[in-house]
Amino acid sequence: MKTPSHIQNRLLNLAVQVREIGYEPEKAFVSREMVQATLPHKNPGEVPAWSRVNGNYALTIQPGWDTWKKKSYGYPYGTVPRLLIFWLTTEALRTGNRSLELGSHLAEFMRKLGLDPTRGGKRSDAKRLREQMERLFRAKISFEYRDERQQSWLDMQIAPKGMVWWQHDLVEQPTLWESWIELGEEFYKAITAHPVPVNMDALQALKKSPLALDLYAWITHQAFRASNNGKSRRITWRAIHGQMGAEYNDIQNFRRKAIDAIRKIEIVYPGLRLETIEGGLEVKPSPTAIASKTKPHPSAAKKPPVLEAKPVPIAAVAIKPMKIGPKTWANAQALLDESGLKLDLRGIEQEFRDYAAKKGRPKSPSRAFLGFVRKKVKQQSQ
Repeated sequence: MKTPSHIQNRLLNLAVQVREIGYEPEKAFVSREMVQATLPHKNPGEVPAWSRVNGNYALTIQPGWDTWKKKSYGYPYGTVPRLLIFWLTTEALRTGNRSLELGSHLAEFMRKLGLDPTRGGKRSDAKRLREQMERLFRAKISFEYRDERQQSWLDMQIAPKGMVWWQHDLVEQPTLWESWIELGEEFYKAITAHPVPVNMDALQALKKSPLALDLYAWITHQAFRASNNGKSRRITWRAIHGQMGAEYNDIQNFRRKAIDAIRKIEIVYPGLRLETIEGGLEVKPSPTAIASKTKPHPSAAKKPPVLEAKPVPIAAVAIKPMKIGPKTWANAQALLDESGLKLDLRGIEQEFRDYAAKKGRPKSPSRAFLGFVRKKVKQQSQ
């Protein structure tokens, strides 16, 4: 079991990485609609429908029906369906297509989401992913707006078509055919209409908390709007609670949990300008989580954003500038296991460090290390 200190170290390692010159993050996207009202944090249980209301705006989910078991698939909840939606949005924008390929290899798809394909058991990431994929893809989502004069709604099925061949107990075994899904036309339009870029590395660092993922996406969107308008945005805790705190009956308890999550977000979001004010939060014009190539708003140019993230201890930078994190180590070990070669990963790591010392520190040590391992496997396999 990962300890809080382990999670904190992972956040600090990413904080060092995102501040390096030449750092190129893996880009993902979040849609405005999924920020305005979010998925459940916990399993709602056996109820016919689940709703989250944010002012005049509401999101309602109805689970799909498993004909073979004669019961509902259940609701998508927690971090896994959130990571899936980030991936769906990003892939739909990248391809410009409603039909998305999931691939023939479950382990590879899991690594794209930052999940661990090596962990087994009843609560393995592979089993959780397969279950949450069924829940999310087969669910129906409704967006609704209502006031005294009008009512509008949009009912959508997330993925009305698809074919999945994977087995959660055979994660490293490729299938003969590609798995794929086709997004519903209305859902596709909704998630690609107003995308905001986010850092996939940050999403994976925050993946232990659904609330942290929701707040990261929401804060990124608010900072984007503030920068475009050149004005800070003030939001009350009551409004934030209504948008993403349905599982918290006590607003003060929600506030404490949210502030704890925001501290983690500040670590991995350089340049975020955010303050806690009486009764809520103030999000100031800030650079997006991933630098935009568009021209900045004139008012934002007058006042360059100030780095207000939590300071990273000098020791975290100086002691281990080439740290190979546990996720990267696990992925590297999986590559060796898949190859069937009896190679010493510790020895390969030392070779990599010696190589980097001669050629210069790579922009992304983790990615460079995985590439080094792949090259080593290829050489030994010939």
